[in-house]
Amino acid sequence: MTCRATITAALMLVLVLSAACGVKSPPFPADVLLPDRVSGLGYEFAEDGRLIVSFRPPTKNVEGLPLEDLGGFLVERSENRLDSGFCPGCPVRYDQRFRIPAVKPPARLSVAQVTYRFEDRLTEGYVYHYRVLAYDSDEQLHPGRERTLAVQFGTPCRPPDAIDVETDDKVVVLRWPPSDSLVDGRPATDLAGYNLYRQQGLAEWSRVNVDRPWENTVYEDTQVINGTTYFYKIRSVRKRGETLIEGPPSPIVAAIPLDLTPPPPPVKVGAASTKKGVSLSWGRIDAPDLAGYRVYRRAQNQARFERIGPELITRPLFVDAEVKPGRVYYYRITAVDGAPAANESEWTREVQIRYEP
Repeated sequence: MTCRATITAALMLVLVLSAACGVKSPPFPADVLLPDRVSGLGYEFAEDGRLIVSFRPPTKNVEGLPLEDLGGFLVERSENRLDSGFCPGCPVRYDQRFRIPAVKPPARLSVAQVTYRFEDRLTEGYVYHYRVLAYDSDEQLHPGRERTLAVQFGTPCRPPDAIDVETDDKVVVLRWPPSDSLVDGRPATDLAGYNLYRQQGLAEWSRVNVDRPWENTVYEDTQVINGTTYFYKIRSVRKRGETLIEGPPSPIVAAIPLDLTPPPPPVKVGAASTKKGVSLSWGRIDAPDLAGYRVYRRAQNQARFERIGPELITRPLFVDAEVKPGRVYYYRITAVDGAPAANESEWTREVQIRYEP
């Protein structure tokens, strides 16, 4: 068997390791400074179906003191067919072994921040057991300080064929058809849900539903920023025993959430004649993204309103100097937010005034 181990930290070191079948476990020495158990032993399925097993090294010895000597890790593997002859409760016989040497953590990282990984190719209808033990520089280990992992494998489910996307203010809504078949066309009877992945810019893909598979076919992502482009993909998840098997990804879709909600219109609009023109004032809008106001005017002989003054008025007052004495004018005010779309509120009620300076 050939296994590939990768160690991920700030940098990734790829180790291609060959299994050494029949390696004898060294006898348990009296030395109490041997490494304790590894932590975080878990698994995930790559998009191409590979199993990736990961764990973190121990930081203490068997006595609970800081570990000073870590040589590497012994990984043992067992493969059994899930048929009538399989005994779930029987002791596991590990018949394949390989070693992963420990590496020095990259700069600014501690031993506990290093993640070790190895890969395996699985077969439909089999259960795989893994046992991981840490050893010192003399390859001595404590046989009781082990971590074990069991993985049942079956053909994964097909991903959704397409994802419908809707965007709104600080939200992206995803909808997709349910996965009802395996990748080989057989019906899917044990679908556990879906894992949703999001990417922003050149960042790594991250899973949106962190704790468990998402059981619905609609998801609202509210952890987004307006005006930012996000990419999404979905993988169906099948459950075999206690194993969650992720299938291949769906087509990737893009979404840009936008603020399309306008602020409320101003209130308490007033107009008065002054020597400089018609003085307009209104109540200040309580909106966190308010950018300013716009003023619209029409004369008595005009059918439509036209915007006057600056593009945005930042204070709740404006003097219209382009008026003539004795003429009747009508005014309306709107509020505008700071979104890229510059959402504009509805007009205020119409205010009428005969200009008499």
